[in-house]
Amino acid sequence: MYIRMKALRNVYQLQQKFVAERLEIDQSTYSCYENGKLDPPIRVLSMLADMYHTSVDYMSGRTPEFDPYPLTEGRVYPWPQLPLPDTPPRHTRGPAKDKGDKK
Repeated sequence: MYIRMKALRNVYQLQQKFVAERLEIDQSTYSCYENGKLDPPIRVLSMLADMYHTSVDYMSGRTPEFDPYPLTEGRVYPWPQLPLPDTPPRHTRGPAKDKGDKK
């Protein structure tokens, strides 16, 4: 979860302070979420998922599918979304491992 929070923020080229302001929390609290020192509440995960055009399941690592679920008819995002990046984010469950050339 924490890797995806940071990875998405980096894809959108955002500072922690900007994201924290959007979430209406302190930057230090957001930093603790990203670094795994605190678990973000579901409200924060929901807001991040909506902001980044994805799902809470993706944010929490429960699915590799970035695309969000369709909105329930008539539902409106309670906070503004960010514009989509030119290319969709590609993430793994952890840092990439260098396997090197094996011949």
